[in-house]
Amino acid sequence: MQLARDTTVTITPASSVLTLASVSGPASLTKAGAGILEANQIDIAGGLNVSAGNVKLLDSGGATRNAVTSLNIAGVATVDLASNALVVDYTGASVAAAVRSLLVTGRGTGSWNAAGLTSSTADGTQTALGFVEASDLGGAVPPVFGTVDSTAVLVRYTLMGDADLNGSVDSVDFNFLAANFGASSQKWLEGDFNYDGAVDTVDFNSLAANFGAALPASSFGALIPEPTSLAIIGLLGVSLSRRLRKNKASGRPVHGMRGVWALCPARRDANTLVVGLIKQ
Repeated sequence: MQLARDTTVTITPASSVLTLASVSGPASLTKAGAGILEANQIDIAGGLNVSAGNVKLLDSGGATRNAVTSLNIAGVATVDLASNALVVDYTGASVAAAVRSLLVTGRGTGSWNAAGLTSSTADGTQTALGFVEASDLGGAVPPVFGTVDSTAVLVRYTLMGDADLNGSVDSVDFNFLAANFGASSQKWLEGDFNYDGAVDTVDFNSLAANFGAALPASSFGALIPEPTSLAIIGLLGVSLSRRLRKNKASGRPVHGMRGVWALCPARRDANTLVVGLIKQ
């Protein structure tokens, strides 16, 4: 579907589904009505406005790049990103806070099944939707987003713990989390993987559970950690423990933590080791 001018698509009743191969063009798209609009891709030089119902980006065996210049989702309406990626290429003031707000509502209680910007593929345990301001990546924008400028917010389905949205969880992601551990009012890139604003042991355990894993070629396939991740996760735990001791010695406050804490490894299966923290 090629948009030559701003277009409104109304789909009713709620059980109705309109499926399009793709939507493109130099115009805005408004989705109205309680029904569902499905598309393999939306790549428009205009805004996506969803006043009711659901817009779903279909799984195609891998992450597909979608792009809009603005994103507005009203009330109980939904944009389901599934296993795909989205570029919000804005002009003027950053829309990162607004996008995060849509993600917070879409996450719901953690299962990514509420209204807002959500993903029917994410499970909230291993996978989620992450976001980042392109300018915060210092030029290291993952290829899935294509060519973007500094005024863009990037969103994608990925692993919990994948701070830089490159589709894998490694020491780079750990360094982002460790640098902000104990802080509040943080973002996904800084280690807040459950959208509560704080970077704490919950986020650390999410990263540790996926450390060494990467999204497969089919981004909604099984996620298997690298065999070497056991040893590496142990080293991450030691590194974080040292940071905690350093913060305590310097008097720096650690969010949500009182007393003395120690690492508590717990084997989940043959390939995965989750390193937590327990209070002593």
